[in-house]
Amino acid sequence: MVLLYVLLVLLATNTSFQSLAVEHLEQGKRLYWTHCTDSVERSAEGRREALNELQKAVQLDPNLAEAHLYLGKPYRCMAADNERFADATAKAIEHLHLAVQLAPSDPVMHYELAASLNPETDKMEMISELRTAMQLFEQGLNQRARTTPSYRDYHAEVVWLLGQILAQEDQTLEEGVELMKRAIAKIDNPDLTRSKRGRLAGLLMEKGRYREALQWYETLLPSHDIEKIIIPDLKKKIEQQKQKNN
Repeated sequence: MVLLYVLLVLLATNTSFQSLAVEHLEQGKRLYWTHCTDSVERSAEGRREALNELQKAVQLDPNLAEAHLYLGKPYRCMAADNERFADATAKAIEHLHLAVQLAPSDPVMHYELAASLNPETDKMEMISELRTAMQLFEQGLNQRARTTPSYRDYHAEVVWLLGQILAQEDQTLEEGVELMKRAIAKIDNPDLTRSKRGRLAGLLMEKGRYREALQWYETLLPSHDIEKIIIPDLKKKIEQQKQKNN
């Protein structure tokens, strides 16, 4: 009887800790979105408050994957602002690795980890995490990925980032370009779509694929610089390429 009572007390205490952890998580998330994103004026004090709330959340419930995810975000923000860069980057990656371990079927966890890695030193891990995220989105293993608009945006960003990385190498250029095209087709925001079309056109031009680059630049018309400078230059390069091949 005493043992049962102790177990019930422990269960109630654990439930209480988990509930309190979620409260700190939600407060940390609010502080993050208020003080740490690119769309707001960043605040070092607000960032510290967000970190404090999120750290309390993982202390109360170390298995709360979303808390580890959100701990990675302000640390990554600190690194982007060159605040204790090396330490902040390491902390972000540490918590994001934990988030992936705790929620391996959530594609967002894999994407956020990949986005925190250095493409120069961690390229293979970055590609692996992005491929995993893309497969999870497309297999529909995570219900939110199918029903939540922000998750659909994440999906497009996963495909785009993976495409960008693969397109840098000649042996994976074709796959990279196709993924970038797929990402563009998934995006509803006209301004964002236009930006990515321009970046794809620039990549194709850089790789000497002038005809394809021309087609993508033409989707950006009307634009004075594209019409008067870039397109004439591309047509000249296409003609030169044609003469060289003959």
